[in-house]
Amino acid sequence: MKLLYFISLLLSLCINGQSYTIQWYNMDNGLPQNSIKDIIKDKYGFIWLSMEGRIVRYDGSNFVQYRNFNFKNLSFGDFFGNIQKDSITIFNASEKDILLISQRKPQAIASNLVFKPGGTGNQKVYKQLVKNNITTRFVSYIDSYYIRLNKNLYYFENNGITHVDKKSKNNTKIDLKFPRNKLKRLFVHGDHVFIADAEYKKIF
Repeated sequence: MKLLYFISLLLSLCINGQSYTIQWYNMDNGLPQNSIKDIIKDKYGFIWLSMEGRIVRYDGSNFVQYRNFNFKNLSFGDFFGNIQKDSITIFNASEKDILLISQRKPQAIASNLVFKPGGTGNQKVYKQLVKNNITTRFVSYIDSYYIRLNKNLYYFENNGITHVDKKSKNNTKIDLKFPRNKLKRLFVHGDHVFIADAEYKKIF
């Protein structure tokens, strides 16, 4: 009897199991370029690709290219934003122009490039840290790298960290020595920033 139940279970798994296929794409079968900078899936299930000179939408069958933007620089970088709210954004390489992907289409929008800590003015050069990977480079001419979350901003400068509450605009210096080389050990999950410290074997 147990053997009969086991065979029945195997049959039900085979019947209910979903099959899938794997397809590798390149320029020979539809992909506009072989070099892809970033990939993201929107709330409707479309796959978006960041490339040199364009962004591309993939629906599972076809690649649709978008490149007719009135930008001087069409080299795009990483996607960021809120997928659940149908709000995905992407800067070009110069970070002077930005696209908003919403309702299955990209469109150019106005961008406020410099987010000043606590709303105070200064002449610093800022760069938003969107994703951290092995290709990320932290250059010396950037005065401050920052992470923009839903409720908070974090600035990494002068070997330290400044937290800014987006609602109150209050600045708080975090009591943690943070040289620039530790940015490579930083990652974001949800509305939280985590820092892996190999020396002390801790995550802050």
